[in-house]
Parts: sequence; C-alpha cells; structure tokens
Amino acid sequence: MEPAFSTPQDAIAGVGPLAAGDVDEVGPDQVDAFLELRPVWYPPAGGSAGHWGFPAEAVAEIDPRLVHFTYAEEAYDEAEVDLGDGRIRTARILKPDARRTVAGGVAYDRMTVLLHAVAKRQQAELETLEDELCLLAARVEGLEDSR
Repeated sequence: MEPAFSTPQDAIAGVGPLAAGDVDEVGPDQVDAFLELRPVWYPPAGGSAGHWGFPAEAVAEIDPRLVHFTYAEEAYDEAEVDLGDGRIRTARILKPDARRTVAGGVAYDRMTVLLHAVAKRQQAELETLEDELCLLAARVEGLEDSR
C-alpha cells in the first residue's frame, strides 16, 4: 500500500513530510506513557463549565507535539501606554526573544493517533489471547477424549 501524503497537492507533486521520510511513528513507550495518563476533573472557573482532561504537563512529557504552549509570566515586560485621551494604562508587552515554554493546554485532536496505536496494540493482544484459548481448549478436549 502506498503511503498517504500530507495534502492532495503533496501527493501530486511527490513532496511533503512523507515523501521526504521526515515522519515519526508512535512507539511502544509513547503508548505505555499514554495509558498511564491520569484523567482529572477541572472545576468550573471564570464562568466556564468544568471538564475532564489530562494535565498538559504530563501530556507534554509523552510528546510535546500534543500540547499547546504559551508564554511564562517572565516573557512579558510592563510598559505605560498612553491611550491618547490623557489616560495612561499599564500594558503587558511580549519580549522580542520570548519563547512559548509553558504547557498551556492539551491538543486533544492530536491524541487520536495515540488512541489508534493503543487500539492496534490491544487488538494484537486480543488475537494472541484468542490463539492461546484455542490451544488450551484443544488440550482440554484431548484430555477429555483420552479418559
């Protein structure tokens, strides 16, 4: 089966991450770590409803590509801004060299790939157990026939 391309245009042009071989696959360690994630309840705050989720920091340890990063407080300077009508306001200004270093939220839409890897692993385990069960059933049948 031919690999899929990133976009239809990539498929036509024969370019893109897959064509360049610049892709990663989900490894068994990532699947193990994903299964160890602990769901937590985030209570309502600031007028929003509460929700279930995973701590972004824990998800970032598995794979930072599964997290939306934001800026730390020290990435900002404070400056006085003249609003033009005699009012002055203090504003937070992002420093030019600021980097997004704080795990701000989980990119749940990207987690489906890990769920697929979990399902594939569980399917393989299920098939192995079914094979073992068939072998055991045949042995029991053989023992019963020899009585």
